[in-house]
Amino acid sequence: MFLDDSTEFKRRVATPFSPPTISNTELRALIPNYVWKKNTLRGLLNVVIQLVSAYTIYKFGWLIEPFTQLLVNQYGVSLTLATAVKWALWGFCWYSQSIIFTGAWLLAHEAGHLNISNMNWVNHTVGFVLHSFLLNPYHPWRLSHISHHKHTSSVENENTIPPYVRADFDLPPPAKTTPMDYRELVEETPIYTLGRMALTHVLGFQFFLFTNAKGSSQAQKHLPFTDYFLPSSWIFKPSDRIPVLVSDAGIIATLYILRAWTQRYGLDAFIKFYLMPYIIAHVWVIMIAYLQHADPTVPLYRNRQWSYVRGAFSTIDRPTMGWVGKFFFHNFTHHHVAHHLFTTVPCYNLPIVTEILKESFPEHYNYDSTNSLRAIYRNFTQCRFLEDEGDIVFYKNMKGQATRTLAEDFEPNPQVPLDFSFFPHLFPVILLSSNSQMTSSKLFQPIKLGDVDLKHRVVMPPLTRFRANEQHVPLPIVKEMYAQRASTPGTLLIAEGTFIDPRAGGYPFVPGIWSEEQIAAWKEVTSAVHKKGSFIYLQLWALGRAAYPAVLKAQNYDFVGASDIPMPERPQIPGGTPEENPPPRPLTIPEIKEYAEMFAKAASNAVYKAGFDGVEVHGANGFIVDQFLQDVSNHRTDEYGGSVENRARFALEVIDAIVKAVGPRKTAIRLSPWNTIQGMGMDVPRTKAQFSYVVSKIKEAHPTLSYIHVVEPRVKGFDTLDHDPEGEDNDFIREIWTSPDEDENGRRLISAGGYTRELSIENADKRGDIVAVGRAFIANPDLPYRLEHNIPWNDYDRSTFYVQNTLDPKGYTDYPFADGNPYAEKH
Repeated sequence: MFLDDSTEFKRRVATPFSPPTISNTELRALIPNYVWKKNTLRGLLNVVIQLVSAYTIYKFGWLIEPFTQLLVNQYGVSLTLATAVKWALWGFCWYSQSIIFTGAWLLAHEAGHLNISNMNWVNHTVGFVLHSFLLNPYHPWRLSHISHHKHTSSVENENTIPPYVRADFDLPPPAKTTPMDYRELVEETPIYTLGRMALTHVLGFQFFLFTNAKGSSQAQKHLPFTDYFLPSSWIFKPSDRIPVLVSDAGIIATLYILRAWTQRYGLDAFIKFYLMPYIIAHVWVIMIAYLQHADPTVPLYRNRQWSYVRGAFSTIDRPTMGWVGKFFFHNFTHHHVAHHLFTTVPCYNLPIVTEILKESFPEHYNYDSTNSLRAIYRNFTQCRFLEDEGDIVFYKNMKGQATRTLAEDFEPNPQVPLDFSFFPHLFPVILLSSNSQMTSSKLFQPIKLGDVDLKHRVVMPPLTRFRANEQHVPLPIVKEMYAQRASTPGTLLIAEGTFIDPRAGGYPFVPGIWSEEQIAAWKEVTSAVHKKGSFIYLQLWALGRAAYPAVLKAQNYDFVGASDIPMPERPQIPGGTPEENPPPRPLTIPEIKEYAEMFAKAASNAVYKAGFDGVEVHGANGFIVDQFLQDVSNHRTDEYGGSVENRARFALEVIDAIVKAVGPRKTAIRLSPWNTIQGMGMDVPRTKAQFSYVVSKIKEAHPTLSYIHVVEPRVKGFDTLDHDPEGEDNDFIREIWTSPDEDENGRRLISAGGYTRELSIENADKRGDIVAVGRAFIANPDLPYRLEHNIPWNDYDRSTFYVQNTLDPKGYTDYPFADGNPYAEKH
């Protein structure tokens, strides 16, 4: 309903309030670096659009009188009807021009935050000209506005929209106040309230400039000279006086131009073309400011509990005027919470920040779609005063009743430190610069996966490179390779397939995770990755029938698999002989149980000794777990074969064992339902039946598993098709596994297979997947940065993919970083 409260408002009313406990550092870590980049051309384009729009409406205004005269003289329209048309057109003109004037006012506000350009002279020129035109002293307002951001929602220190308190109405203490006291001292009639609303919105801003009315209580001690035009006003420091005088000169120049224009075109034209849009524009300015900083469901804080983050989260986003407001008000009404948290993010990037806030802090992010007129009246009647005592307080209405309460289990901190580390005028912000095109895709937005907080959704998948020695110890160069690819902070790397035990191997020069030497080498790798602010999982690998029998025989280990079915073909790898392809010996049931424990032991070594953030079971591409899952490689007739349920048993037991060892949030699995590599691949009905079952059972037993990693059906062997074969897709897994809410309990799915930048963005935005990009990561150590900034990729050299047991950097650590990448100089 037009005059009904929004569902968001009602939800807050019904939910007791607990204040945010988020630190500045935690909040800042969620925001991608590129959103702080200022684009001068884009900023000035907004200014040009505003000026062209204003000029268009101005020219339109000059057509109104001739048009209405034409209606009477040429078309015989009655004078009464023509007059009605004329004033309707003037109404449209004033309404439209007032919105454009308001947008210009807000662009000057943007300039005051130094967000139009990286060049301060550009910012101040734009702000000075636009605010002077609207008779607002740019520098005094800008200096005062800095204080507003420093003290937003502070009962004691807010200087722009501070609240009334009980004492301002001479009310007795709450315990002694009677209903009659409220009626006599606070309550007012609806007509009086509407009159107060009108007066505040029509004259409030000008009154504020001349008297600092509604400024902090401290202002009342410095009357009469507290206005924004006198350099001697107490609100300015001595160093501010020259900017104040310059702003005064801008106001005087504007008044002189307006006087000259009025002398030429007449007082009537001045009223129609300037004064009316000016008055209505400042109605919008007051309305916007008031609605974004006052609401009966949002608290204010006294010093003991106030912090910058809490104050900023006590602002409210509102869809004022819909798309018109979003466009002409430059996102400030729709994305005001983000603006208060990050004042140096330019207006065109605020929607990106808002989405992060909505996803990361839904219980603290405030949005209200209540109609603006209803919201204003509600605030005027329900936001009358605050109690004189209390560190976290809500507005009370004319009857002394608060709309919302604090949560009963809330225990206030003894003191919340005043932290201004977000405030750009006091602390510098490191900005990333790039001339390349960027995007607001979900691909570049943070997401929680297991116990780690990723800053984007581009993952490096496991990539076998054979850079270990004969004892399966990673070579020293491995640390540098992973450190390079961890250079973009918040990146997840999934380290290459690593043997869980020598019995599960069968390739030479592949790393392991069972010996102390292997663990120590991996510890250096994980430490290097963590120093870059990134994360790393280890893929746990057992080969089964994919092993080379000669390699196992040389180490006195049996060549085993799920069944005695040889692979139809065997790929060439270093040290292997493709022609040697005997059938494997099926694992016995005790051996199968032992394999599950081997996986668990390897996971424990990886997480607790080597420092990995989690582990991924390699259940794909025809290796041991996949061999048990698919009936083309599993002809067993015991409890591990013969049915969908039995074929899934080994995979589920492996997951159970690992979860028991390291927990579900550090456990993941990779699956390849459609890949035909190494003799795998069932028809569509059998594939969907088998993998639906195993994913459903994982979800049932371990709903907080870190993620499931799937290979897309376009991947066939070592080749990638340009399309998914008919009937093949992984959507059936998504429907079972993925969680629609992206909170810390959401179930994540990583998708791998032939991803370009365009496909990655499309998949992240439409399906919500995290995207694994493999071969491109080999040749581009800063791939997430390149993707985000749309920088071309280096070409990879396939001949260097599988060069065994060497410290040669060619094709491994010698690929260049992108020019201008701020992380590149660290390497």
